[in-house]
Amino acid sequence: MSKKTIVIGAGMSGLSFANWWGPGEDTIVLEAADEPGGYCRTVVRDGFVWDYSGHFFHFKHADIEAWLRARMPGQEVRTIEKLSFIRYAGRDIDFPFQKHIHQLPHDEFLACLVDLYFRPSGEATSFLQMLYTRLGKSITEKFLRPYNEKLYATDLDALDVDAMGRFFPHADVADIIANMRPGARSSSYNATFTYPAGGAVQYVNALLHDLPPGMVSCGERVVGIDRAARVVTTTKRTLPYDQIVSSAPLPALARMAGVAHAPVFTSNQVLVSTSASIARDRAACTGCTSRIARCASTGSASTTTSSRASACRSTSRSACAPARPSMSRRCARACWRICGASRS
Repeated sequence: MSKKTIVIGAGMSGLSFANWWGPGEDTIVLEAADEPGGYCRTVVRDGFVWDYSGHFFHFKHADIEAWLRARMPGQEVRTIEKLSFIRYAGRDIDFPFQKHIHQLPHDEFLACLVDLYFRPSGEATSFLQMLYTRLGKSITEKFLRPYNEKLYATDLDALDVDAMGRFFPHADVADIIANMRPGARSSSYNATFTYPAGGAVQYVNALLHDLPPGMVSCGERVVGIDRAARVVTTTKRTLPYDQIVSSAPLPALARMAGVAHAPVFTSNQVLVSTSASIARDRAACTGCTSRIARCASTGSASTTTSSRASACRSTSRSACAPARPSMSRRCARACWRICGASRS
């Protein structure tokens, strides 16, 4: 069976493209999972609706939301007011942080206010520099830098000035000062949002509404793409094609197509200190297991956790680097999890 257009992935991107491209016998959407939706999944259990990632749906264009609603017959769509707070210094600070610094403890509020007034000037060339030049050191260091570095798992100096686009709640001095008036309340780009009572999977169902049966094939993973022969091989069959539209991660697409590429694309590397992750790191590196164990269980009373962790990280690097260079960073990370977990 020949297919002129093969779409890889039946998540929101793949299904949206299939609708835009138009249903037809010459198009098929291939999905490795047993159901469509990608990261958008809903579980209904004991009368409760649980979503994996329904928070993705904030509509910039009303006509797109209207198009989806028209394909949700009988579904209740609710408008929800977002209430978000940041737990800081024992207080609940309204989101976004930069517009509510007056809710901070008095001395920290003054520090933010002074740094906001005396913020550096000049054209920013990175996201971190943009934060300093627009909001000052204290607002940046107290919340925006640690929060966003945890979220994006990278140095903010490595991000473009506009890396977060409309999803970053910008604020100038006038906004911040005006928001200090009693009763004033500032919100972010998605102060309200709509949500189907049946869960975010209703958006998936809406995208499936106009597609003919058989156009989306679930449980069919693409295992290879022969670009010369223009043939896709799946776990079930081979399909000739004229064109491929992929919503798969770029490294995955490169592997399917047999295209060599530098490992410059990485997943989020947020570290979570769990017993499982510690055990995995220990098992992965034989060069410094004994050093990690000693560091985790010993140490004189005069040696701080932080300094023990730093020493352990250093020795681990030297132990691993000669034999297995790729493990050096992993070992240091394991040491920090074990020895630095309780640092203040």
